[in-house]
Amino acid sequence: MRKSLGILLLLAAFAFYSNPTYIDFENKANELFHKELTQAAAKGNWGAKVAQFLGAQKLGALVLTIDREDYYLFSVATVTSNLNGQTMGYMLGVFGKVIPLQISAEALKAKE
Repeated sequence: MRKSLGILLLLAAFAFYSNPTYIDFENKANELFHKELTQAAAKGNWGAKVAQFLGAQKLGALVLTIDREDYYLFSVATVTSNLNGQTMGYMLGVFGKVIPLQISAEALKAKE
């Protein structure tokens, strides 16, 4: 029993100290923005090609807003477009990692 409690406390302490920061979430959002732009350009999207040529992949911080909620052992972030105010997605931060979450359109409609 004591051993289990000790392991649980150790895990909680590790989760607390390795909880990703706002900058970690921002970097992951910018990385995903760059990836999406590159994929769209590779598929022949001329708008994406022009944006890529003009260096838009470095402007993710201007195009996206990240709202991070810290729960001490983990964090949840909402990524919103600055262009139209639409929610782009959610990210979970735990144990030093930022994980993009796929949420269905039905779940978003139910939330509103």
